[in-house]
Amino acid sequence: ACQPLVTDAGVYELIVYDMNTNCETVDTVFVSEAEDEPEFDIIVDPITCFGDSDGEIQFNSIDVTYQPYTIFLNGEMVDYLNPVENLGSGSYDLLMIDSEGCTIEKTLSISEPSEMVLNLLPFDPIVQIGTQVSLEAQSNYPDVVFNWETISGNYNDYGPLLDLTVFFNQNVSLEAINSAGCARQ
Repeated sequence: ACQPLVTDAGVYELIVYDMNTNCETVDTVFVSEAEDEPEFDIIVDPITCFGDSDGEIQFNSIDVTYQPYTIFLNGEMVDYLNPVENLGSGSYDLLMIDSEGCTIEKTLSISEPSEMVLNLLPFDPIVQIGTQVSLEAQSNYPDVVFNWETISGNYNDYGPLLDLTVFFNQNVSLEAINSAGCARQ
């Protein structure tokens, strides 16, 4: 069984010869250019906060000549009518196959932001009652809101510096929230 391979569009003459009967049949075949391969436009939404799994892939548009088609993400069939949600950071292999077996593959990457670091700058932890201590916080994110909580009150969106008069032993808690809503304590 011979399987001719044609790599270009054009008119081809096929000759089939039967060596047992010495008969020959000739046919002309027109091979056209392949239809456009399937295409899709996708939107990849990154992870909001470090360590979360809220990445998302949305199929914005799909252009396929031969329908129906099937889409796989990392080998599993997905419903392209709805976003693929709850994805963690990493690489994802996307494969689309149309009804004629034409395929297109893409590797997508979902990124996550760097981990938020919250530091309290060094200070003398031994303070006399009635004196003031200055506490200063820093974060690796420039867009951070600092929320301080003390026994004498809460200082929300107060800034990175808190001057606190100490009247008794107390704990101070600190939370930083960036513009994406990611928090660190």
